[in-house]
Amino acid sequence: MKNIKFICLLVILFSACKKNNDANVANPPASSCKLTQIITTGRGELTSGDPSTFTITEKMEYNDKNIQTGYSLQSNASYAGGKTGSTLINRDFQYDADGFLVKEIYQASSKDKAGKTYSSNTTQIYEYSKGLLIKKTLSSSYNSNGTVSNETGTLLYEYTTDGKIAKYTNTSSSSTATNFQLFEYSNGKLSKISFTISGTLVTPLIDVNSQGLVTKLVAPSFEYRYQYDGEGNNIRQELTRSGTKDITVFELDTKQNVSAKVIPVFKGQPDLSFYSGRENGYSFTHNMTAEKFLFADISGVEKSLGANIITYQYNSNGLPTAGSRTSSDANGKTIETAAMSYSYIGCSQ
Repeated sequence: MKNIKFICLLVILFSACKKNNDANVANPPASSCKLTQIITTGRGELTSGDPSTFTITEKMEYNDKNIQTGYSLQSNASYAGGKTGSTLINRDFQYDADGFLVKEIYQASSKDKAGKTYSSNTTQIYEYSKGLLIKKTLSSSYNSNGTVSNETGTLLYEYTTDGKIAKYTNTSSSSTATNFQLFEYSNGKLSKISFTISGTLVTPLIDVNSQGLVTKLVAPSFEYRYQYDGEGNNIRQELTRSGTKDITVFELDTKQNVSAKVIPVFKGQPDLSFYSGRENGYSFTHNMTAEKFLFADISGVEKSLGANIITYQYNSNGLPTAGSRTSSDANGKTIETAAMSYSYIGCSQ
C-alpha cells in the first residue's frame, strides 16, 4: 500500500492536447474522454516476510454538463496470517451556476493490519471575485484510533492586475503562526518568491528558465533544482540538504496523461505550476513510465534507492486502457507488482 499516493490524491493539474481534425472525425479527441474508473490489483511488501495482496478501485462521477462531481477510492489489502487493511476516500465537488467550485467535502477512513482505525472529515468552502479564488475556509475533524481532534483554517489569495498569484496566506487553529507566500514578476515571468517557515520569512534565490519555470531555489537550509523537457515536464529534481542530495528522475511516454483526468482543474483557482506540484504525476503532459529514486553523498556519487517502472496499453485515442507497475528497492529486488485497468466514457476504446 506504500504506493497508493502514486495513483491518487492531490491536485495541481495541467495537461496539453494536440488537435488533429482528420483524426477527430473517426474518433473523439482524447480531451473529450472522461475517465470513470481505475482498478489496480497487485502484490506488495514482497521482501518484508509479510507480503500483501491488494485491490484499489478509483471512480470518478460527472454531472450532465460533464463536470466532475465526485471521486472515490476503495482499497483492500490482505496479509499473511489473515490480517487485513482497508482505506476509503470520498470527495464530493459542488459548483455554482457558473461552474465554479464552491464546496468540497472530503471523507476518509482506514484500518491498518494491526486493527487501528483512522478517519478524517474536511469541508472546504471557496469564494471568488472577478473569476478568481480569493478565499478558502476549511473545517476538519480527525479520529486517530479513538483520539479525536478538530482543526479550522483559512487561505486567502491575492493577485496581480493580470491575474497571476501574488500572495496567499494560511492561518490554522493548530498553529499560532500565520504562514504566507509572496510572488513577484518581471516581464511576465516569476522573479521572486518569499515564504514563511515556522513563522520566519525566507526569500530564497531562484533561477527561472525561458519557459517561466523555476530551475533552482536556494534557501538557507536546503536547495531545490529542477530540469524540464521541451514541454515543461519536470524530468529531474534534486533536494540538497547538508551536502547530500535526494534525487528523483522521471521518464514519460508520448501520450496524454491519464492521471490529469483523476481530479479536475478547477475553474478560477490559482496557477502555481511554475514551481509547485512538480513531485507528482498529475502535473505531467504525458504518462509517467519510470520514477527513479537516487541518493548522492557529499562526494557527489549517486546510488539507486529504488524505482517504479510502468508500462501501458492504449486505446485509439492514445489513452491507457491497461498498465503494469513494478517497484524495486535499492538492490533491484522487486518489492511490489501491480496491474491497472482504465475505463472511460465519451470516447471509443
